[in-house]
Amino acid sequence: MSAGGRLILVSGLGSVLRPLVGTRLMASFDINGVFYFMAAAALALALVAWFGSLRTASPLHQERPFLPPQASLLAHAARSCSEEPSSAYPSEAAPA
Repeated sequence: MSAGGRLILVSGLGSVLRPLVGTRLMASFDINGVFYFMAAAALALALVAWFGSLRTASPLHQERPFLPPQASLLAHAARSCSEEPSSAYPSEAAPA
């Protein structure tokens, strides 16, 4: 069964079981039963995640050499602020 199918199945089961279990808890523990139910569900999810992490092996760590970042080269030559920009076309250049 795919992961999407499992999520749909768990969602459907939760939609059916939640009202049944929640009303019984509320009948037994008053309004605090809702909070107990939420705490129990969070604990169950944490335990499932923890047991799942124990079952799967961690990926192997691969060593790679450190490559420091390199400064990029400028695409144009630096000009001083006092020079006027030259035109791209020689005929439009200002007379000297």
